[in-house]
Amino acid sequence: MSVVVCLLVALSIFLARSDAASSVAALLQRTTAAPAAQSFIVGVRAVSDKYNHPAPGCLKTERAGSKDVLTRLPLNLNDNGGDNIFLCVDRVQNPRASFLAPVGKLMAHATEQEKWQCPLGWEPVGRKSQDKMDFNHGAGGPFVYVCAHSSSDKQNGPAITDIQVVAGPCPKGFTDVPSADGASRRVNLNHGAGGPPRYLCYTTVNEKP
Repeated sequence: MSVVVCLLVALSIFLARSDAASSVAALLQRTTAAPAAQSFIVGVRAVSDKYNHPAPGCLKTERAGSKDVLTRLPLNLNDNGGDNIFLCVDRVQNPRASFLAPVGKLMAHATEQEKWQCPLGWEPVGRKSQDKMDFNHGAGGPFVYVCAHSSSDKQNGPAITDIQVVAGPCPKGFTDVPSADGASRRVNLNHGAGGPPRYLCYTTVNEKP
């Protein structure tokens, strides 16, 4: 074999190994990429529309200067012949930088008292701030309300990072939204009105966002 041929063979092997090394490096770079930034929920609202109407859309966030629209969660919370009611959430990646306190706790309550109020320091969940919504509206049964509590700026949490609406057990890593009176660890938002069960689940972190 001539010297030229030997050099060409060596060059081919070198180039092949270089391409393989580059491919491995690119693969490692993709697999070790930084994880997506954690988001936090800073607002929980509810939207409703008459039964059999299209699913209502969420409103714009109430954050000053923002044109963002809240994210609507799947599953009708009042799927029993009453008004269509869906939960909407406001997510941000760095709430403290915007002087916002993330939502830290949720509770639900089924009651025969229409004038029932959320405990002191808790905000009712409705279409707008301080607007209380009956999640059984138009379907009969007891009044069902949801309340939210902001995480304190002086503490390290908890801070809610995700909320899900489910018809059965909460997914792994999620916690049931309890009843306001402590009588139940979870509340069916279709309570006493028929239709499929609807429960709220949430997950939190204890790190200061």
